Amino acid sequence: MAVERSVLVPLPAVQWGGLQTFAVNLSAGLKRAGWRWTVVVPSGAAEVQRRLRQSGVEVVSAPLLRFRRSPWLTLRTVMGLAGNVRLLANLPEAGHATVIQAVGAHHFHGPLLARKLQKPLVWQVHSSILPPNLRRLVSPIISARANAIMTNGRAVAKAFWRKESLGPNHFVFYAPVDTDKYAPSQETRATARRALNCDHETVMIGTVGNYVWQKNHGFLVEAAGQLSPLYPKVRFLIIGAVHEEYRKRYEETVKRPAAILNQQFPEYIRFLDPGNQVAHWLQALDIFALTSHAEGVPIALFEAMCATKPVVSANVGSISEIIAERQTGFLYEPGDLSTFAARLGTLLESRLSRESMGQAGRRRVLDHFSIQSIVQAHVSAYETAIATYAARR
Repeated sequence: MAVERSVLVPLPAVQWGGLQTFAVNLSAGLKRAGWRWTVVVPSGAAEVQRRLRQSGVEVVSAPLLRFRRSPWLTLRTVMGLAGNVRLLANLPEAGHATVIQAVGAHHFHGPLLARKLQKPLVWQVHSSILPPNLRRLVSPIISARANAIMTNGRAVAKAFWRKESLGPNHFVFYAPVDTDKYAPSQETRATARRALNCDHETVMIGTVGNYVWQKNHGFLVEAAGQLSPLYPKVRFLIIGAVHEEYRKRYEETVKRPAAILNQQFPEYIRFLDPGNQVAHWLQALDIFALTSHAEGVPIALFEAMCATKPVVSANVGSISEIIAERQTGFLYEPGDLSTFAARLGTLLESRLSRESMGQAGRRRVLDHFSIQSIVQAHVSAYETAIATYAARR
């Protein structure tokens, strides 16, 4: 029997989101392939720890400083990072790890820990959220430090390195999704829509994403305002959780304009914290909208496609590698409100198009983006990192 090897993954996020779901969906497949994932979660993120453990993911709690949008808080993180890494290095799980994995171009716990412990480093880049000048700054650092680089699609690689392929140490991955969990269910759909007071004729447009700047939910509210006079039977559902650091800004830019629309059209736009029931509430939708400022390929996109929802998405990150234009959905250029609203209108007017695109989307995920293929990309990256690290010593 092959000896199980381990990967230590510092994950500084304090709130449940796509990266945590990524860990849940991937860890079981990696374990079957002989690799054990251990995720380091911030000490204060009790709910994240609980849900990961409940899903069978190995978790270690430790102080993890995070970079913030505030320059002052960022400076505090930079000043405390060295001490933070020393604490991580003393974890038994760090000493036993075969590979250290960094998650995100701006999370430096992984590379600093790998250097301190003298272990191979796999550096994952999940999105193009960093401004172009910061991408140019960190891309050579990643190239110099990483023994293997993984990017969430080819377009994310191009956003950082201006080319889609970085050589034999570069591996493309996408978000792993539980295709059975998100399979369409008429029974679940009916239950969810009843709870939302949504009748059979109403067309529900929705999205999944925490209430943060990146998801750009205000843009969806703007489109809702344009569509409201034209489609009286449309409703909108924004599925996500409050992010305390962004709460005030979100109230001003998203919820306040939505409340104005709701005064004219009751329950026109609803906000729903799904807890661990995203799969349940996603079934209520007829159309999935993705308005993000930046992404790689979010796991919510694959979940929606698995649930046979046609997609209208901003053409950001590597999303164009997933959506087959006019077959599984539509793309629009970021900021193009008229095109976004028009594409939603096209789907609102044709149930047949919604159903055919939704079915095509699920087939595309099943045929081209299986969890096994994503597991294999990770295994190849880990093995390459080990070999590259050994060759450089």
